[in-house]
Amino acid sequence: MGLHHCPSGFISRIVYFDVEAEVDWFLSWVQSQVAPFEVSVRDVRVATRHPWEFGLTGPSGGGIEPYVLREVYWTQPRPSGGRIDVLYVCVGSREAEGCGSFFVQSRMEPAPHCPSCLKRLQRG
Repeated sequence: MGLHHCPSGFISRIVYFDVEAEVDWFLSWVQSQVAPFEVSVRDVRVATRHPWEFGLTGPSGGGIEPYVLREVYWTQPRPSGGRIDVLYVCVGSREAEGCGSFFVQSRMEPAPHCPSCLKRLQRG
C-alpha cells in the first residue's frame, strides 16, 4: 500500500500492489479508511507492471512472465460542483508530528493536523 500526497497532506493517490490484486477488496479498504468521504469505482484504475519496468530479464531459456504485478490505484477526483472538502492525511508540522490518519477538510484552509491531533495539541 502506498500514498501520494503533497507537503500539506492533500492526498492525490492511494496505491495497492499485488501479483493478483483484488480491486473489490481495495475499493472496500479505501472506503473504510476515508469514510465519510465517498469513493467511486470510476476513480479506481488497474495498471500492469512488466518485468522490463523493474530492470528484470527473463531466464536464459526464454519465457518472461507476462507481468510482474498489478497496481490498483484510487485517484482523488478534482473538486467540482462547488465542493470544497477534500481528503488529507495528517502529516503534522515542524512543531508537532502528525498521526498519519485520513481526514476531510476544506481545500481553502488546509491544516497539517487532523481534528484529533489539533485537540491534543491545544490541550498541550
